Amino acid sequence: MELIYFDEYLKKEKYPLVVTIGSFDGIHLGHQKLIKETVKLSKIKGYKSAVITFDPHPLTIINKINRLNILTLSDKFKLIEKFDVDFLIVIKFDEQFLKISKNDFVTKYLLKLNTKDVVVGDDFKFGYKGEGKAVEITELSNNLITTKIIEIVKIDNEKIGSTKIIKLLNNGNIEQVNNLLGYNYNFIGNVIKGKQIGRKIGFPTANINNDDVKRMLKTGVYGVNVYFNNKSFLGMMNIGHNPTCNFTDNLSIEINLFDVDINLYDQTLKIEVFCFIRDELKFNNVDELIAQLEKDKKNIINKNLMLAKK
Repeated sequence: MELIYFDEYLKKEKYPLVVTIGSFDGIHLGHQKLIKETVKLSKIKGYKSAVITFDPHPLTIINKINRLNILTLSDKFKLIEKFDVDFLIVIKFDEQFLKISKNDFVTKYLLKLNTKDVVVGDDFKFGYKGEGKAVEITELSNNLITTKIIEIVKIDNEKIGSTKIIKLLNNGNIEQVNNLLGYNYNFIGNVIKGKQIGRKIGFPTANINNDDVKRMLKTGVYGVNVYFNNKSFLGMMNIGHNPTCNFTDNLSIEINLFDVDINLYDQTLKIEVFCFIRDELKFNNVDELIAQLEKDKKNIINKNLMLAKK
């Protein structure tokens, strides 16, 4: 798959395309259904397939906020690539694009890309203030584009959406998040130098640099799988202020790998989160903290075994 911005794509050969369109933050089960249908239809018709997305997320411009995203553009690329898509086409979302009419979106974007078919959910809207509806695409293109409208994916009669997933992450509902994503929530982080307090109490930790995750996830203890050098390690992650031994005003992310002691300083790790164990607590002394960490470790090992059997 090739990641390419819209203006650059226009300089390429204009393959007939089957496209799906959206922000695709999270690539959750609803997004996956659209992408699979797009690839399937492109193979039937002998066209190329493309996912059209936006950078930054539209709500960043619409609501004038620094919106937290579940995925970076790079992470999005890696996930979409697994579905055998030919192109990830990125449209720069700015104040000018925000005001584009529904007619111009179809004629100046979809038709310029040589789009033949569009696959979207039945709640899809486009153009300024969402004035365009999915059913209008074919008419606005003078019947040059065929529109396939897919029923949105629901779980427990509720639409799967990125905003809902972000709220669940904020509240520590990791297992529910992973059910909606169809994979375990994960992120990339660089290991930075810490104060090595964990090593002194028998739980050596790697300090992770990722400010977005600090803002996204609830403080507390999580079960994680950590990927490094093509190997996976079970462990626990704490996000918080270290109230017992090393209180800090700034949030920190610390990873403890179970039963291994590896120097990870200055390395880049992939951290996959599979459960939330407890809130961060302040203990009366170090012995109480150590006893609780032992319980946390046991609970995480048991939870990992239980999830593996599902």
